Amino acid sequence: MNNNVALLKIDPAQLDALLLTHGHYDHFGGMVGFLQANQGKLKAKLPIYLGGEECFCTREIGVRQFGSLDRQAMRDANLNIVFAEHPAVVAGHAFTTGWIPQTTFEKPLNPSNMTVGIHNGVGCAADKLPAAKQNATTIPDDFQHEQGTAYMVKDRGLVVLTSCAHRGVLNTVKTAMKVSGVHCSGEVFYSMVTHAMPGKVLWSSTGTRFTFGA
Repeated sequence: MNNNVALLKIDPAQLDALLLTHGHYDHFGGMVGFLQANQGKLKAKLPIYLGGEECFCTREIGVRQFGSLDRQAMRDANLNIVFAEHPAVVAGHAFTTGWIPQTTFEKPLNPSNMTVGIHNGVGCAADKLPAAKQNATTIPDDFQHEQGTAYMVKDRGLVVLTSCAHRGVLNTVKTAMKVSGVHCSGEVFYSMVTHAMPGKVLWSSTGTRFTFGA
């Protein structure tokens, strides 16, 4: 993560917020090193948006331990942990979807298991989880805590970042549409506008970088 930040010439001191989409190690694995490398450089009480206490649960994929989010590292870095179980405005110009309901045919595939409880200072507090999970030990991960990130771009409309979309791409987009009140154009419009403006329409994918102007 530190290498990518340097390559992109991003100044961590200018960050207004951090956001974690869900509690999988491949999404937060670089966080501790990033916080350590930028100790004293980040804004005081820099908010980090999480989808709930579930983000801190220990996770396993098969017999392989898949990490747990380091709560103490956040405290040591003086971050302000914000639980965005409901939609929340981020840094004054973005917003999270909050929890994403299952309203379409898409269902989580449960690639990981989630262990409830705090052990040796690591893990999630059972009493802060949804009631149905408080008495569980290890359960299939339904990603109830996952959140999408969206922007309302002036004169362009709604931009939705789905991340892994364990809760489903359609479910994520539909939630962002409901929160914002703005409807997306979809693939039919994309096909039409690509025909009308060949070479000028971007189909984004993993690794695409967006720079939004005023």
